[in-house]
Amino acid sequence: MTTHQPFPKNRVILYGVVDRRNDRDTKKVSPDIRRYRNPTGGADYTVNLQVASPYGGSYKIEVNVGPVNGAEIFASCPADQPVILTGHLTRMPEVDRRFREYDATRVVEGIFYQDVEVRVEAVRLPTETDPTGTGSNIALEGEVVEPPIFMRHPDIPDLELARVGIRARTQAMMDETGQILPARACLVTVVIPVDDEHAELLYRRGNRVQIRGALERLAVRQTGREEVRERLGTLAKEWEEQWHTLHDAETHDATAISRAGNAYLRQRDRLSRSVRTVVVAVGVTPLAEATPLDREAAALDRDLYDEERREANRHRRMERSERRRRNRQHERLAKEEPSAPEQPTEEGHEQASVSPLNHRRRKPTLSPHDGPPADHEGPATIGGWE
Repeated sequence: MTTHQPFPKNRVILYGVVDRRNDRDTKKVSPDIRRYRNPTGGADYTVNLQVASPYGGSYKIEVNVGPVNGAEIFASCPADQPVILTGHLTRMPEVDRRFREYDATRVVEGIFYQDVEVRVEAVRLPTETDPTGTGSNIALEGEVVEPPIFMRHPDIPDLELARVGIRARTQAMMDETGQILPARACLVTVVIPVDDEHAELLYRRGNRVQIRGALERLAVRQTGREEVRERLGTLAKEWEEQWHTLHDAETHDATAISRAGNAYLRQRDRLSRSVRTVVVAVGVTPLAEATPLDREAAALDRDLYDEERREANRHRRMERSERRRRNRQHERLAKEEPSAPEQPTEEGHEQASVSPLNHRRRKPTLSPHDGPPADHEGPATIGGWE
């Protein structure tokens, strides 16, 4: 007799191989694993894995592993060691620090965006019954909350994808040791080929669906960002000066010009691309009377969604500005309030002056709905992509 297993709400199984970290000084190959202290003082591991891509080739993915079941494997794990990680997916804020800038008056951390992250719940070594290769197995059940953006696969131009946002939720559970794992809401970026027979089920906001898929990393172009355009412009000017220097040299080494040109093209391509993690939907099952939506209507809904986001961002900025204005006004009044005048006593002696109590300064607070800082409007599209 077989027992029916419920469909996982948000579950990922990642079959990976520990990546290598080449030490140029000792010429030794070591595992790309680092142990660090997180902001709360806990000891976590950062592990880089090599995983097979669903469209061929492979990609590198960095995962953070806390003190979960099996984490001790990474204390003495060699390079090229196959490992299996289980957990769930969620979208988290990230920063592309290649574009950070520092000067005397400000510090710019880089380009802010949101990316899908694997939250590891357990680690183990593979057994005989596990797949021999690498890859991933993902199950999601949730609601479509962000209408599609249509894009081309960066490495397969003939493959057109629709990118949507799915709000899923993890399941609260208690493991065999008695540890309680609370449920949490998660936002996950999902892509699906537009020619898939079930693609239109992901176009309508409010549809509830079950998704089977695989994890993928896409090197998408972000040339729409002002910071990227500025950096590419600076790089182009540097290349122009370098080309004139090499071209006007007495030797006029064509090989040196070609080598420098290839290096410039590689650097330009790296700067114009940023890697994002997504789920490639392989199977979609509708739930709760979910209905498809055609592409034209989905594009109109996307325009409406973007306008709603912009209006919400403007409203949050106005609220923060008004709150800061009130705080500054309160501080100014507290500083300008005069001291109480000296009053003579009944015997004709002056009484020691007593300053009135200052108004208690209320520290400005931010609610969870305030969003990012006022000087950062945040991504206007899914995952911060242009």
